[in-house]
This record gives sequence, C-alpha cells and structure tokens, in this order.
Amino acid sequence: MKLKIIEENKKKIVFEIEEADHTLLNLLKEQLNNMEDVNIATYNIEHPLLKKGKFILEAKNPRETFNKAIDKIKNELNTFKRHIERLEK
Repeated sequence: MKLKIIEENKKKIVFEIEEADHTLLNLLKEQLNNMEDVNIATYNIEHPLLKKGKFILEAKNPRETFNKAIDKIKNELNTFKRHIERLEK
C-alpha cells in the first residue's frame, strides 16, 4: 500500500492511497472526524476497480493528526484481536 502526497500546507494535506477501498478509507475518515482539531476529513474513490482513494484532511496539524489517527486505529484493532483470541480459547 503506497501513500502519495498530492498537496500539503500548514492546515491541509491531500494524498492518494493505492490499493485502498471504502473499508480502509471510511475507517480512517471516521477516526479523523472524531478528533477535535479536524475541520474536514473526507475521501473519494473515482472508480471502484482502480482501488485508489484520494483523501483530504484539514486540521491544525494534519500530519500529526493523521499519525495519531493511525495509532488509534492500530490500538483498536489490536484490542479487537485480543477479544477474538479470548473467544477462541
């Protein structure tokens, strides 16, 4: 999975994620929109067969906010994984 920055300034970052579909991009969008310093977090997939999403994030510090959102998602998924593993025992 590749991330390519298309546009960036102090308050906004626009990037493309290859091999991404609505599952991943919507998860990221929802996490970001629940964060206080985010003004806009949205994405677009031009065509579902392309599997390339364009993401727009406007925040006080977009890179830092993006990294925090990714960390939160990883923690939530790890917690979910531990719960599933407990059920399997």
